[in-house]
Parts: sequence; structure tokens; C-alpha cells
Amino acid sequence: MHKQVKFIVSLIATCSFQLSWIFLGVSNCDAQDKGQIVPPLTFELVSPEQPCVGKSFTLQARLKNISKRKVMIDTGGFWRYVTEKALDQSSSSLFGVPLTIPKMRGTVGDIGHDEASQFVVLKPGQSHTVALTVNPSKDDFYRSPGRYSVTSIYGASTNRTANHPDLFIGTIAAPELHFKIVECKMNGHTFTKRAG
Repeated sequence: MHKQVKFIVSLIATCSFQLSWIFLGVSNCDAQDKGQIVPPLTFELVSPEQPCVGKSFTLQARLKNISKRKVMIDTGGFWRYVTEKALDQSSSSLFGVPLTIPKMRGTVGDIGHDEASQFVVLKPGQSHTVALTVNPSKDDFYRSPGRYSVTSIYGASTNRTANHPDLFIGTIAAPELHFKIVECKMNGHTFTKRAG
């Protein structure tokens, strides 16, 4: 058993075996940093605007090539594995008392990103962004004011990799993005126009 573990670790360390479904970002790796494998991409989520109650807002997912070679990505993988939290909405109660457990939901599969899935080649230093539009009038999860968080794991569609050797087929988790949905004001009055 000990020999088997050492053999697997050796395969991972040399990047010679595609274990991306076990180890985040293993495949297509470029370099090592203090013994750890460094994926060629960074992944982050951004909220470029202040979300207001009842109004549509946009979240952005961004991949950046930090390697010294070109890397192909699948734009359909930006919002494929998503976890969302409504931090001010309790999902449970005990004897009628709300517990401080945030309301959560997880999504596997594309959730309506604004860009059709396609392959994009990133040169060193280049980045690519895919936007997600949230419409509270159609999505009760974001209807109330309060604190929210979103995280996503990038992953290319594995059934599309055969003829694309430059396609990064590892997975990369973005840091959790925290934001607030607030009552916005215009001319001193609270603005709560419904999204449509």
C-alpha cells in the first residue's frame, strides 16, 4: 500500500499522468513551486457593479494564463460547478429558532452564461472573461437584500478534448466572492424597481 501511494505521488509530481479529476489543476501543468504543482491559469470571480434589490446584475468569471506558453480554454466551463450562499437567510431552525446556517444551493452544469461555449486560446498574460446575468425577478434566491457569496470551479467539458491537445483539462476553484444586495437610492428615495 505504501509503495502504491509513493507511485501515485510520483506520477502527479511529474505531470505525466492526467489525474485532473482527483487533483485540482494537475493536468497541463508548467512548473513546480516548493514541491507543489502550479496550474497555468488563475481563476477569479468579480462583481463589477453594486447589486440593487429587484434589479438584474452581472457577475464575471475570469481566467488568466500565467504560464509561458499558450493554453486553450473552454468558455462553457466558467460557470459549470457553482455554489451560492445567501448569508443572511437561515435555511434551518430548531424549536422555531432560526439557526445561523446560510441558505445554500449548488449547480452542476451550465447555468445560463451570456456567451456560447467555445474554445479560446490564451497567450501568456492574456485573460478571458465570461459574464453571468442574475435576474431576481426570475430567481428567488437573490430577491432579498443582504450578504451573498458565490464560488465556481472551472472545468472544461471532457468529451471535447480529444482533438485539442492544448486544452487545459484540469479544474481550478475560484476564491469565494462576497457581495451585498442593497436598497439603492435615487434622489433621496429608495429605488426598488423590479427587474424585467
